[in-house]
Amino acid sequence: MIQALKSFSVRSLTVKGFKGFADETTFSFGDMNTITGHNGQGKTSIADAIAFAITGVPFYGGAKLDHLYCQNTRDILVDMEFTDETGAVRRLTRQRVNDNMDILLDGCRITQRDLTVMFMERDLFLSMFNPRYFIDVLGSKGRDLLERYLPEVPHEKIMSARGRCFLL
Repeated sequence: MIQALKSFSVRSLTVKGFKGFADETTFSFGDMNTITGHNGQGKTSIADAIAFAITGVPFYGGAKLDHLYCQNTRDILVDMEFTDETGAVRRLTRQRVNDNMDILLDGCRITQRDLTVMFMERDLFLSMFNPRYFIDVLGSKGRDLLERYLPEVPHEKIMSARGRCFLL
């Protein structure tokens, strides 16, 4: 049974046929990482690959995946090694071959619904991973997302705090 993660840390990311990476390319990560480079060098591709592995969509969402394919290929591989909150090393692989998607967790086939349980719903994950997603993509729908996750504050509590508010 798939369990919700409390935290995770990406250790490595391998991509093939993904955006500008035709050949298999692996990125290794530590506890704290800085990704720098000139335009067009693959910084956003790394974020797109992590988002794609977990949610099935790129960093800024969207259902069209054609721009994720490297030229002249219809095959994408994203393999993400991560540690969970217990320190266990896990592997999430998402492969798209001829428009057919396969998702493997530790070598076992799973569904996107399983990943939603494990990592959280797509819009929430992308809003946390990419704060601009919340503003630029969700826009007014972001309010619905906040209302689902933030506790309701009773009217009485707001009114009782009113006397402690100061206007400057």
